[in-house]
Amino acid sequence: MIADVAGLEVRVAFGDVWKESLTELSGGQRSLLALSLILAMLLFKPAPIYILDEVTLLWFPAFPEHLLLMTSSFCKRLASW
Repeated sequence: MIADVAGLEVRVAFGDVWKESLTELSGGQRSLLALSLILAMLLFKPAPIYILDEVTLLWFPAFPEHLLLMTSSFCKRLASW
C-alpha cells in the first residue's frame, strides 16, 4: 500500500552549490535555513515583537553577517507595508 504523503520540498543553495539533501548542511547552515523559513512565514503574518535567543550558537564566523543582512532586509520589507 502506498501512502499519499504531502510535504514541503526544500531546495537549498549556498553560493553556487545546490545541496542534494538537507543532511549535507552544516549546523550553521541548518540554523540559517531554519531562520530563513521562519522569517518568510512571518512576512505573511507579522508579530509585534521578535526575540532571537542564541541564534549564532553553532555558526561559523561569516554567518552573523548573513543574519544581519537577512534581518535588515526583513525589517525593510515589513516597514514598507
